[in-house]
Amino acid sequence: IDLDVSVQNMGDYPGWLSNKFNRISQLHKLRETRAFTGFSRVFSHGLTSIEKRALFTSNREQEWLPAIIVRGEGIFFEFSKESLDAWYERNFVLLEQREATLTRGQADYHRLTESTVGRVSAKKVLIHTFAHVLINELVFDCGYGSASLKERLYCSSLTDPEMNAVLIYTAAGDTEGSMGGLVRQGEADRLPELIENAILRASWCTSDPVCIESSGQGPSGMNLAACLSCALLPETSCEMMNLQLDRAMLVGTIEHPELGYFSDLLPTQI
Repeated sequence: IDLDVSVQNMGDYPGWLSNKFNRISQLHKLRETRAFTGFSRVFSHGLTSIEKRALFTSNREQEWLPAIIVRGEGIFFEFSKESLDAWYERNFVLLEQREATLTRGQADYHRLTESTVGRVSAKKVLIHTFAHVLINELVFDCGYGSASLKERLYCSSLTDPEMNAVLIYTAAGDTEGSMGGLVRQGEADRLPELIENAILRASWCTSDPVCIESSGQGPSGMNLAACLSCALLPETSCEMMNLQLDRAMLVGTIEHPELGYFSDLLPTQI
């Protein structure tokens, strides 16, 4: 069996968790195939996929790609569209400003215009940052290091229904299975406390208040409140190269604590 999934009963979780998520699934077994499609030297801009592929093969007629298969386990989180929409509407002005800042950074990074790269979605940034802070918390409980865990984002407003989900799974290429420690964290007796601890840890960074008040950090300012001390992961674990992160969307800012999607999980005073 390459895929073994069990969908959890949301009624077994606390009310706050079932309000913020539509579905939580445990992937007891999964298989991922990774293919090496090419690479670029020094700078990644300007090369087509065919040109990148040509750099690692002398045979231009080669029809196969080097690949490996990873077997492991994971937890799938599907966010509640209703809760996300309500959060976005409540904080529309602030979130629109943060989206604009990240969009400018993305355009600068890719050396394109803002209209060409498209607007950065606050919902995607929220889900992406949630995955990072949860992975950073999981390493204390699940038996895997952060470099052995990986995220897979499923975020799009163009699909029907809209996608607002993330998969956190084992990604160590030297394993032929899994230890069960990650999928076990999805149980109703563990997951709520795990998320609460992750959000509490994300509410403060050793670089605060500089980090939480940042107007742009990282390459081309493509991160806001996210740095090595709070939200970044090994780059092999992140499908977006540690870009488009903002923990303020999780926990709020000093001036606007209500901005955070999970602000209600935090004590009034930290």
